[in-house]
Amino acid sequence: MKKRLLLFTTFLFTIFFITACSTKTPLNSNDFVDLIEQNEYKTTNVINQFSDYTQIKNAFIAQDKEMNYQIEYYELDTVDSAKSFYKGNKEIFQKQENIKSHTKVDLDNYEKYTQSTDTVYSSISRIDNTVVYANVKIEYKDKIIEIIKKLGY
Repeated sequence: MKKRLLLFTTFLFTIFFITACSTKTPLNSNDFVDLIEQNEYKTTNVINQFSDYTQIKNAFIAQDKEMNYQIEYYELDTVDSAKSFYKGNKEIFQKQENIKSHTKVDLDNYEKYTQSTDTVYSSISRIDNTVVYANVKIEYKDKIIEIIKKLGY
């Protein structure tokens, strides 16, 4: 009986731990700008480029010092809009030729897809109604991975 109780308690703890670790907190646009600029990126508010897309509430591009690559941040009006945005861009990535590797994560409020070809590294992450996107030359892959990790995406 004690063994079953111990097993059951361990099972409940494991479920609780997995559930607690499966949610992430999104960055709002101000936090994104602050954090990315602390890491020596230059940000530009590009929401005016999306005036025809009412579901996009905020949009920023962050470029490295040398302006070799950029990371994009989007805040959408709803989680469903963000899921659709994520899915559409993921499908575009998957149409690239000669995909060498890819990863996919799908948790409670978080999705992430990355892939590499010989020449391009692509990454899209969604937390709730926010999305972080990068599609860069393969030589910048490690820098993108590092900054996206710092952002929590």
